[in-house]
Amino acid sequence: MVSPLAQTERKVISASDSSARDPLSIPSEVKASIRVLVVDDERTLRESCASVLQMDGYNVTLIGRGVEAMEAVRRRKFNIILVDL
Repeated sequence: MVSPLAQTERKVISASDSSARDPLSIPSEVKASIRVLVVDDERTLRESCASVLQMDGYNVTLIGRGVEAMEAVRRRKFNIILVDL
């Protein structure tokens, strides 16, 4: 039989563990399902942005021209679109 005090200690420890985690962190399986479209005419910026996002686990599509981006948006759903204006 577990004493009520031991149960309380477990709850306190669990609460402190969960608050130690980043409340804004996104689980990796969720990140993999998020589709990000990066649109930039400068290849270096486009690829470096995509590289950071891909390393963090996001599903990234790269496009270098606005017309192509519009076509991609018509064909496919994106959750986030990053556009260089």
